[in-house]
Amino acid sequence: MTRKNAGSEDVNSYMLTTVVGDQTRFLFADAFPDMKAWAAAKSAEDSEEGAAIEAMFDELMECTDNRLYNSKMQ
Repeated sequence: MTRKNAGSEDVNSYMLTTVVGDQTRFLFADAFPDMKAWAAAKSAEDSEEGAAIEAMFDELMECTDNRLYNSKMQ
């Protein structure tokens, strides 16, 4: 979905898994090729679908401990 919203196939998505800390949690991170692609993806967050996804993540996320992650490009 991020590549489609950014309008670029050059977006790299990473899944981060915990090395130190709560190993039942994971993260996703995206690296954009330029500000234009980042801005397009960011503006998609304002859509109804984007807001629903953000609300789901907000409900699930918590940050109470330090963690160290390992990333794998998807």
